[in-house]
Amino acid sequence: MSIHQAKSISHKIFRALLRGFEGSVSALSRDTYMKMAVEIVEDLDRVVAIDTGKGVIKFHCDSEIARIRAAGALDREPDTIAWIDEFLPDDNFLDIGSNVGVFTLYAAIIRGVNVTACDPLPQNHRALNQNAVINGISDRITTICAAMNDCPTISALAVPAIADTAGGAGATFGESYDNYQREIVASYRLNTLGVSVDDLVERFGMTVPNHIKMDIDGIQDKVIAGAANTLKNPAVRSLMLELQPVNEPHNREVYDTVMRVMSDNGFKLDKVARATPNMTADIEKYPTNNFFVR
Repeated sequence: MSIHQAKSISHKIFRALLRGFEGSVSALSRDTYMKMAVEIVEDLDRVVAIDTGKGVIKFHCDSEIARIRAAGALDREPDTIAWIDEFLPDDNFLDIGSNVGVFTLYAAIIRGVNVTACDPLPQNHRALNQNAVINGISDRITTICAAMNDCPTISALAVPAIADTAGGAGATFGESYDNYQREIVASYRLNTLGVSVDDLVERFGMTVPNHIKMDIDGIQDKVIAGAANTLKNPAVRSLMLELQPVNEPHNREVYDTVMRVMSDNGFKLDKVARATPNMTADIEKYPTNNFFVR
């Protein structure tokens, strides 16, 4: 039996079990009904529970990539986890490039932080919402399925094969070339809404975030430009931004622009860390996570 067939059967079993509950829903409280539904999902072995030592985080995994992200939640980027550990309860965290929500969930569950999580891929958006529900923290997380940009626009989101599943990454918004100026090979393109950080605050009433994470594939300079007003607000205390290796001229330009904008807004570069396992914090050769504080 193929994995796809097994998943299809599991979904049918789940739907059948829920239909069996429907006749009794009137006799159950909504909370009891939802708890039973969550337990059924877990029994189908698509939920991975990660014990952080400070609390358990559950991930609904519909793909092998999502399982890998869940399993490596604490180990893949330890410096990012350490950064989030410094957040205060009820701080506001903007997670740009949230994927299935590894850092969103950690911040909300372990640190008691309010999170706005943005990712342009529909499959990641769906998975993150599922994760919020099974962890019982929907009230702490706002999810937005949109690309971040320097201004509001609708443009093509180029989705490579590796991004075409929950947990996937590497989609690029409004660009024909990737971080290394190679033409993007996309499995397909989606016309997608792009908004800026300033749009979220000024047009849509998002609370000014105390902390911002930007894990985006390309256009980091545009996203930073679209946060110009927000970065001036003293409520923003820290920011983590993944940047590509600067041994390519375009990446060097982006790096220099980001450093200038952050400095102009009163931030200093506090730490540079590896962005992926088995690499080093060498800005010339590898992607790096750059941590800024006021």
